[in-house]
Amino acid sequence: MSRHMLPSPDGAEPGTETLVGWDTQMLTYYLTIEPSDDSLAEPVYLGREHEECSSLVYFLLALTRHKLHVPDGLVAELYFDRELGRANTETDWRGGDPIQIA
Repeated sequence: MSRHMLPSPDGAEPGTETLVGWDTQMLTYYLTIEPSDDSLAEPVYLGREHEECSSLVYFLLALTRHKLHVPDGLVAELYFDRELGRANTETDWRGGDPIQIA
């Protein structure tokens, strides 16, 4: 599974964690928006079912619907995550430029 940490959605409370990526076992792109522990906001989950979101175009529309900024280069990374079956990779996009962690 690839894992990309993104800046929080527009208007999200501080401490909100946002993750996207490709799940090689579930064959789906996924999105997780986890508010901080003291937040009243509801978490957002997409891609928890097998092949729930296998279309990159549909996935990008979902990111836009949740007011997420898609950093330059992320679309290509997500495409290659799926095409190359990338697993166990982690990239932090929260500072603007991607930083490979694992």
